[in-house]
Amino acid sequence: MSHLSRDRIVAAKKDIESFRPLEEFCAYSSELINLMPSDQFFVAAGMTFARDAWIASRVARGLDATRVRLVPDNWPDFEIEVDGTSISFEATEVDLPDRRRSDEYRAVAAGTTPRMTHDPVEAWAARAAQIPAALQTAARSKAAKRYPPTADLVIYLNIDERGIRHEQIVDDLSENTKEASRAFRRVWVLWKATLYLVWDNGRLASLAVSLASDPELSP
Repeated sequence: MSHLSRDRIVAAKKDIESFRPLEEFCAYSSELINLMPSDQFFVAAGMTFARDAWIASRVARGLDATRVRLVPDNWPDFEIEVDGTSISFEATEVDLPDRRRSDEYRAVAAGTTPRMTHDPVEAWAARAAQIPAALQTAARSKAAKRYPPTADLVIYLNIDERGIRHEQIVDDLSENTKEASRAFRRVWVLWKATLYLVWDNGRLASLAVSLASDPELSP
């Protein structure tokens, strides 16, 4: 699969900076992902908007939005409409602190590493142990930017511990994101096939929205 041209990428970004109906936006986002190889989508410069579009489509589906768009300015990242009300979102992704996804995908593209590797139980536990600090770092980093407290924050937790500590991690989401709780109107965590509302106007919240089991953003 060949890389999309720079002109095609610029045009795609502009296309989804205008409101689209939910299904149209989600279809466009999926099409965009499928049109490019993984190494371009995940590591090429200027592709953050495509990953934001994927997150936006998941959030919009979970909240039954009618329309969605990416925001062309530097802040926030996307906007959805729910029951005639616009909700702005800042998005961030949490991955393993020592992961170098760019190196992984370049190696796969070059054929120097297999696409499938052995994943022992010990590795699941090790990944689970890193989730609290990774969430805290993301929450602290976003809070430190001092955005106007008028948008929601969604943290895409892109760490899969194969369920080994799932319940404990979910129980601790609020504790591990509390530094963002007063910097944003609401704080959400998107993990696996669920969208969790963990803070609402500085107060603890407990809402879990199940999503369709679409593929995760990265393996």
